[in-house]
Amino acid sequence: MSNGLYRISSHDEGRRLGLSSGHVDPTHIWDRYGWTMDKFRADVVKAMNGGYTATKFEEPKFYRVRISWEDTSSQLGAYQDLNNAKENCPYGYVVFDEKGNEVYRPSMPDIKKLQAKDLNGMTETEKIAAVAPIYQKVMKKTGMLASVGLAQFCLESSFATTDLAQNANNMHGAKCSLSGNTWANSVWDGVSKYGKYSPEVYNGVTQMVYSEFRKYPSIYKSVQDRAAYFIGAWLDAAKTKHRYPNINMVKDAET
Repeated sequence: MSNGLYRISSHDEGRRLGLSSGHVDPTHIWDRYGWTMDKFRADVVKAMNGGYTATKFEEPKFYRVRISWEDTSSQLGAYQDLNNAKENCPYGYVVFDEKGNEVYRPSMPDIKKLQAKDLNGMTETEKIAAVAPIYQKVMKKTGMLASVGLAQFCLESSFATTDLAQNANNMHGAKCSLSGNTWANSVWDGVSKYGKYSPEVYNGVTQMVYSEFRKYPSIYKSVQDRAAYFIGAWLDAAKTKHRYPNINMVKDAET
């Protein structure tokens, strides 16, 4: 061209001839990879003469974490790396490839490490089946009826779906301080807490009150601490009488 530019020129080439504004694109990027405008122009000529085949674009493949392939609303994430998908796939979810084929399903966690979030995606029946062994194990050790504990799990934590359950593995609403009580065999570390507002009734009036609740590393620890509380909590400040005397001796939930 009479002005010194090619029919196909870069912004940078125009800048160097004083014919365009002070931009250097795409040279500042292409230099890193050994690309040049001359090579680009040659490729254009090849393409126009039918001697150049453009690289076919392949859409990236994703591994999706869902409860089921059809349940798109349950998706927790989409990952190009299968290992990342596995690491972010909790119990109850499945990793699917881009065609909907199941490629990974996590196994049931150790009951001593089971988290409330591991139950997400299960039916209520499946959740009871998952946590029942915990209550049964604690019952064998303490005498506390598993059936009653499971009932409290269903009601108090709404099948492990409350924010207290999800964020603190607290299945039974245990506060950091329960009626000023201390008791033997508590497994709470005395430090981990979860603060929240919850409804409390005072003189027949329901009010939202801020309280600090116990935070546990697992559901198992929550169940253990529940048993320790019921067995060891005191009725009076002088600690002369237990709040629930001989509760772990009850053998029938109807008694």
